[in-house]
Amino acid sequence: MNRRRDNRPTRRPLIRHLASAFLGVLLALPGFSQTFTEFEIPDFPNLPFRIAAGSDGALWFTDARSVYGLADRIGRVTTKGEFSMFSIPTSNGQPLDISPGPDGNLWFTEQEANKIGRITPSGAITEYSLPSANSGPRHIAVGPDGNLWFTEQRVRRIGRITTGGTITEFDLPSDSIPDAITVGPDGNLWFTDWVPRIGRMTPGGSVVEFALPTSAQLPLGIASGLDGNLWFTEFDGHAIGRITPSGAITEFPLAAPTKEPVDITRGPDGNMWFTERNFIGRITTGGQITLFPVPLNLYNPLGITTGPDGALWFTASGYGRIGRITTGAGIPATPTPIPSPSVPVSTLSTFAKAVLAVGLVIAASQLLQNSASE
Repeated sequence: MNRRRDNRPTRRPLIRHLASAFLGVLLALPGFSQTFTEFEIPDFPNLPFRIAAGSDGALWFTDARSVYGLADRIGRVTTKGEFSMFSIPTSNGQPLDISPGPDGNLWFTEQEANKIGRITPSGAITEYSLPSANSGPRHIAVGPDGNLWFTEQRVRRIGRITTGGTITEFDLPSDSIPDAITVGPDGNLWFTDWVPRIGRMTPGGSVVEFALPTSAQLPLGIASGLDGNLWFTEFDGHAIGRITPSGAITEFPLAAPTKEPVDITRGPDGNMWFTERNFIGRITTGGQITLFPVPLNLYNPLGITTGPDGALWFTASGYGRIGRITTGAGIPATPTPIPSPSVPVSTLSTFAKAVLAVGLVIAASQLLQNSASE
């Protein structure tokens, strides 16, 4: 039994059929190839946020089920889709980000519990309370010094924790709202700041921040590229940004002003890959963007990382799944990019029109059935 449908309003089937019809049209377009695989997380409901590749050859992700009144978990999934789930001892912690550590373990943030967690490949969890109360730890990454660095959004600090559990905090400017963090090609820590700015911190704690060109960008994810620059997402700016180690910023707008990118990572093909509500996106270091529409059950992807199998793995929070998009041993799949803003019906093939018509008929029929039952 599909419990998701039981928990959705009666009009959800209509939305599903319309989306299916739309995706059917896309699949009928010349050159389009389906490259996604979906894996359902056990024990729905769940809320997967971020994902990372572990030293054990599996993918690890956070599952903030406390929003449903359930125990938060750290999940592990093999490249074959086999799951193991581990409950976090502290209740209502809302784990957000997760990162592999230099010690072979995975390290994660607990935003509401005010803790940093560590989980071994066998599932043993240790938690470390942060010195600052209600600091709101958000994202975490391995630094150039072999320690774990994390953002403390509510107290405007960057934290550092050694693999032995020793914690140090560094102050940011008084108006900072730090979010994602990563290590840059220059050996410094780089982070996004909702102000909006991109920040750079040395391992010694010295901070410089670079303002974005406009004020309504909301930078979220950030990652290093093979070109020696940092790449970041602009949720409200509907764009992907690039910043050089010296602070020069270039923005690449997405095809439509409704696109809201979240996380970003470097793919095995040397390009940058990012998540968006309905798409997985790819941007070359030259700024060329391609959007790949996700299947309905992989709606609302959030975190993304490169897996040990050479594919991109991501969390799909809409229906509690883990998704994978293959890249062909380091060579990305290249389906026809999504035209923007829409595909005129006159340009569709006869088969595509038939798929669209059938989908609309099914949707209309479902709507009538729902109306009769209300």
